[in-house]
Amino acid sequence: MGFRGVKIPAAHLAAATPRIRLDDPHLMRLYEALAEAGDCVLAADLAEGATQVAELKTVATAFPELPIVLGHFGMANRPGWFSQLRLAQLPNVFIESGGLCWLFRYEEPPFEDAQEAIRIASLEVGVEKLMWGSDLPRTLLDFTYRQMLDFVREGCEFFSEEEKAQFLGGNAARVYRLSTQPRKKQGLTPITAW
Repeated sequence: MGFRGVKIPAAHLAAATPRIRLDDPHLMRLYEALAEAGDCVLAADLAEGATQVAELKTVATAFPELPIVLGHFGMANRPGWFSQLRLAQLPNVFIESGGLCWLFRYEEPPFEDAQEAIRIASLEVGVEKLMWGSDLPRTLLDFTYRQMLDFVREGCEFFSEEEKAQFLGGNAARVYRLSTQPRKKQGLTPITAW
């Protein structure tokens, strides 16, 4: 399906010696190339709190046509969560929930505190800025794929069915420019001739 973007483990850049800023001129050239491609996405897992928020805001405002997706729900249960969450008030920044179950792993399904984080985020930035994610395979050490999906499907009662559909896939399809049309399966070529 082709190259569609770059994922940056940004927290590691913040911890590097010397520290690498997200708005470093060398990285800005990368973001420019992604923006010019026209159908790419930049994804980033920021360090906890506000450490990299100003840097990412610089990137988002410099390239307003480049969709940026923040991972791990902005580190929802860590200090400074709102600083990351509020980045999604920018038109091209979105939040995905990969790793959310892992962040709230102490409570087990149905992850009531994680559901509350989703509710708060939807009030703060709107459901259209939020996406479900699994953070597989790491989270499979603690939970099944079904548990990570069902806590939203069977919970999150603050969402309408349409909002759940947006959160569970509609928003990701829009941001990542994925087709929602089922693909036709091609038949297999017979290995023997009759």
